[in-house]
Amino acid sequence: MLDYFTSGPIAGRRKARPSGNRAKDGQDREARDRESKPIAPLDEAQRAKSFLLVLESEGVVFDSIEPSFRQGYIPAFAALFSWGLDPGLCARLFTHLALESRLKAAPPLVVLLAALKYLNRHFPSLRRTAVIQCLEGLVTAAEHPDEDAILPSLHGAPEDSPRKIILEWLEESRSLLAEAAAQPRCFAAARHFLETLAQEFPGAEVLVYSTIPESIALNRWEMEGMGSLFLRLAGPERGDFPAYLRTALSQGYDTKPLLVVGGSFGAWQAAQAVGARFFPVVAGGEERAWSELKERFLPAFLQGRSSVLGSDSSRFVSLLFDDLALSELVEPYLSR
Repeated sequence: MLDYFTSGPIAGRRKARPSGNRAKDGQDREARDRESKPIAPLDEAQRAKSFLLVLESEGVVFDSIEPSFRQGYIPAFAALFSWGLDPGLCARLFTHLALESRLKAAPPLVVLLAALKYLNRHFPSLRRTAVIQCLEGLVTAAEHPDEDAILPSLHGAPEDSPRKIILEWLEESRSLLAEAAAQPRCFAAARHFLETLAQEFPGAEVLVYSTIPESIALNRWEMEGMGSLFLRLAGPERGDFPAYLRTALSQGYDTKPLLVVGGSFGAWQAAQAVGARFFPVVAGGEERAWSELKERFLPAFLQGRSSVLGSDSSRFVSLLFDDLALSELVEPYLSR
């Protein structure tokens, strides 16, 4: 499988430059700066222009990442892995890694590995070290570090063994999620955007990438009545996001203007690897982002003027480049 931390751009596509527009006093000023730049109305030919729109499903179209961590994985981590530390501190660390860092959209087991390594760096523990070594072996051996793939190897583990501790965390997380009984919802603005896309931008072709198994993702889209709003959907079985995008381009899409809409480091890296424009959707600002995409960024993109909007929000740039030392703890496992 391709390692999207080291893969280069596809020949023949010019690599997109990240925006240089950075507001020093935060996202609000940056948003005002973007909104102050007028976007001319599209003429009929521009509106009908053919282009490829690649969407990240989890956390961008569906509010599926934050609820699962806040209601399951985070409280389970604080309860089972604090080991003499403040549970609130442990919960805050896991929250930061899972939702506010480059590890957003990474599998929960990879986030767990990063959290344990960070704690062990500052609060060394023989017990924690044993769990880290066991977890490294599990995620390395798995084709994809998904908990469903790893769970069978944990059953029957001896009491108090590292495998048993990891199993207890997964079971506790799932129990908490079952109690919450919360189903991932589609962001209202994302639904409106997709349902009106063919009418307002008839040249658009939509591909979707999901970090959950393809069959589950397809069922989620179909249950929401949106199964007809895209051409193809791929899950991690078909490779990571950059590998999927490379495959799509090799199948005849490389001549079309390409826009990637995502909220994770993997989505951004995929766009960079193939020289595509990227529109970020930041946690907590999803509804606003979809409205801005429809009303301002997409028209500017079709006019060849999207760079003037400075779409790389300061919050998303922070997600990409802050805490590099933390993400380096688990980079070898993120492309699996």
